[in-house]
Amino acid sequence: MLPDADLTLRMFAPDLSRGRRLVARATFALVRRRVIADFELNDRSIAAAWAKIGAAGERFRSELQPSGYLVGESFTVADLTVAALVSPAVAPEQFPYPQPQRGHPRLAELQARLAEEGLSDWAREIYARHRGASAEI
Repeated sequence: MLPDADLTLRMFAPDLSRGRRLVARATFALVRRRVIADFELNDRSIAAAWAKIGAAGERFRSELQPSGYLVGESFTVADLTVAALVSPAVAPEQFPYPQPQRGHPRLAELQARLAEEGLSDWAREIYARHRGASAEI
């Protein structure tokens, strides 16, 4: 999503005032370069990240209990952790923040991979069961 300044800013800084959004948009090329450098984003690290998603999906499926939870028969911190980690990409309806990434083509490959690993539907179900509606006024 880094190539798309508007998407990135709407996801990570949805509450910027008009003036601050203009400044952020004008300086975004610098921010993007810094993020790429700080996270060491390159072809090798990105390939490794895709492999880690596969490994995480495999581990998730091996730990998932017949109850639909990762540990035992009820919601635990394990379920909370996995659901929270995938929620920005999965964008469940109960996610309490703006969702400009929901259905966005820049995240389609990631969203498809999470679905393939079984994480998308599971996370949506966990959010529906345990998150409820946002209390934001």
